[in-house]
Amino acid sequence: MASQKNYPHPVLDPSGSDYPSCAVQFRSTMTATPTHYRFRIGFDLGSTSLLEAINHNHATFAVQVDCRWTSFRTLSISAAPEWEFLISEDKLRGAVLLKPLIIATRDFVLRSQEFSELFRHLDFNVSKGFILGWDNPIEFEAEKWVDSLKNLAAILTVVRSRKPFPFQIEYGLTGEKIEVHLTDRDYQHYSELKSNAAHRHSLMFMIALPAIAKGIQFLREKDPADQSPSRWERVLTRRVAELPPNIAEDPWVAAQVLLDFPFSRALDGIVAVEEAE
Repeated sequence: MASQKNYPHPVLDPSGSDYPSCAVQFRSTMTATPTHYRFRIGFDLGSTSLLEAINHNHATFAVQVDCRWTSFRTLSISAAPEWEFLISEDKLRGAVLLKPLIIATRDFVLRSQEFSELFRHLDFNVSKGFILGWDNPIEFEAEKWVDSLKNLAAILTVVRSRKPFPFQIEYGLTGEKIEVHLTDRDYQHYSELKSNAAHRHSLMFMIALPAIAKGIQFLREKDPADQSPSRWERVLTRRVAELPPNIAEDPWVAAQVLLDFPFSRALDGIVAVEEAE
């Protein structure tokens, strides 16, 4: 990325044009939990003058987080070159951009022998909020805890009902997977639509959400003496245990969190189809 020349003062950037013997390198990792994204941040700063500015509380390391999908933006700052912070999982979806910065925290005079020849003998009046350095951004994909019907295949299956006069939808909880029983007509329509990405979130809302909620309720009412849980019971028990208590106590709420709020995602899918037409 080229240096931005619209700054009224020298800036340490990947091109190194204003600080020819210095560099800044940014690194980050992101991990997801059912409720938060955890970001671990690290800066390697090779400028003595900027390090001194940070040590004297004239500047700080910073990371701006941008998510276009949710219109979320925040700034995390630290006087230390390594730190971590959390963002609630409902704030992020899709591409998340982390922009590493070094920012002035107060007005001061910036001078340095590390400047290029053009600026080396000059002083610069820097105001609070001015950018003193930056590195190229890093992009992450905000992956949800359970984010598609494909992820649910290990614990949930949709089958054709064998009853002569079935209800429209019924649930079987005695096997290794939660079974969703559909009538012949509904099963045929489901089979035709499940591979269509535009309808996947709507199917998640209609089929998976009540099934997972019913499974969680079943676990709450189950005899604790039963020592032979099925596969879906083991998976859901583990996932629910990782949720905050105020969420885990309500099966319907817990199911929505585990499935990444499928109603909102279904609406997003419908809007996307409408816009495409």
